[in-house]
Amino acid sequence: MIKNIIIDFKRTIYDPDNNTLLENALDGLKFLKEKEFYVRLVGKGVESEIISILQRLDIKSFFDEICISDDKEKFFNKVDNPSSWLVIGDRAQKEILFGGQLGMNTLWLKNGKFSNEEPLPSQKPPDHVVSAWSEIIEIIKKF
Repeated sequence: MIKNIIIDFKRTIYDPDNNTLLENALDGLKFLKEKEFYVRLVGKGVESEIISILQRLDIKSFFDEICISDDKEKFFNKVDNPSSWLVIGDRAQKEILFGGQLGMNTLWLKNGKFSNEEPLPSQKPPDHVVSAWSEIIEIIKKF
């Protein structure tokens, strides 16, 4: 049973090109909080800048853990019972690959800049493929 969620920051909830949340991402974060999922935000970049963005958008409180590093992959290894985790990301060859390798459930938000980046032939395919947060919410409702 899924109880924990890893969400990638850039282009999964936040559009860095327009400095806004993706459509329905806020609804998704509210839903996850309401259903008491443990939510870990992972991202690559300067931590103080990302924290500032989270505060400006008033979404920092939706995350139980915020993990920012140029080596965000290390935050995927910090889990007990991988089958209780869902990874949500926009990069088939990054977040979805890492989650799948560790035995986590994966949900690929195939949207935007990396939507043409297909999974590698050798990797476990994503468990779910969606193009919008409204679809993510509907999938998570089934957990």
